[in-house]
Amino acid sequence: MRGWLVVLFMIGWAATGVGAASALDQDGFFGEDEIRQLVSGITFEGDFTDGVKWREAYHTDGSLAYESRGSSWIGDWHADGELFCTFYRGVIDGGCYLVRQVSNNCFYFYVAGVGLDQPSMTRSVEDRKTWYARGWRTNAASTCPDQAVS
Repeated sequence: MRGWLVVLFMIGWAATGVGAASALDQDGFFGEDEIRQLVSGITFEGDFTDGVKWREAYHTDGSLAYESRGSSWIGDWHADGELFCTFYRGVIDGGCYLVRQVSNNCFYFYVAGVGLDQPSMTRSVEDRKTWYARGWRTNAASTCPDQAVS
């Protein structure tokens, strides 16, 4: 009986997409190609750890449209290795993030670096354990937990 439970658990786990080894590096973060496949042409919604909501459309040409806290900006996104970077035009703001899939349509974003240009990995190992924002593709129902807890 116990063997069947393990098999059923593994099937369920694999069906969520979380265990997809091709999409994740050794730390469980997406790589460059997987990031591009995940976001290009897709709109995401989500929240930050403080519960503030955000929405961002990642266009196939590398541009983006961002909305949060009653404001909106346009900018650019790119992927480089395991870094997913977003920068906003006319605003001294932006940064790069590590992306981890936690369920079928729930992704956590961890700050890797901030700055005007593409930053290097400036955050500590501890920072890689606490997500800064989470999001989901708007073309499917969110599978994120109800509460925004990192």
